Amino acid sequence: MSEDPRVARTKRRLKTALLEMIDEVGYEQITIERLAERADVARSTFYTHYGAKEDLLFDGFEAWLRSFAGAPCPHRDGGFCFRFSLPLLRHGAAQKAFFRNTILRGPSHRVRRRLKEVLAAVAWGEMASRDVVDPEAAPAEGRAFAVAGAFLGLLEWWFDEGRALAPEEVDRVFQEAVARG
Repeated sequence: MSEDPRVARTKRRLKTALLEMIDEVGYEQITIERLAERADVARSTFYTHYGAKEDLLFDGFEAWLRSFAGAPCPHRDGGFCFRFSLPLLRHGAAQKAFFRNTILRGPSHRVRRRLKEVLAAVAWGEMASRDVVDPEAAPAEGRAFAVAGAFLGLLEWWFDEGRALAPEEVDRVFQEAVARG
């Protein structure tokens, strides 16, 4: 069943307002009240669809990352790789200001934690679907969080050090560091 067009329109307006405001004032300075005002919706309408601005920020993000699960591994012939990383790195390269303002430059603990949880869930899904880990083993969840942490660390290094590496080169570093099989 598809989403009601009015709901979809409201969510688009809120997302557009959020992205515009991130560029203008930075993520941390945005309040729900100002966001709703910018989107021309009532504050209660925001809360009808989202519990917090992090929910709006991450709306659709995990599904987008999971959509790459069937993509080919660009650096490994027949071996395991994490398929979410290269599309996310390409997106980061194209949206540097957004990544800096939401993820790398003083993000709230909640944004950072939520991003790590989403990345870990996607990594876990990729590992479990390809039988790289035993889904029943408790330490495997730790490996998924380690993969997420490694990705975030590499992303920080890439942005902070001003490396002139292409996303494909950064992805190769990531895959060599964390993928096995």
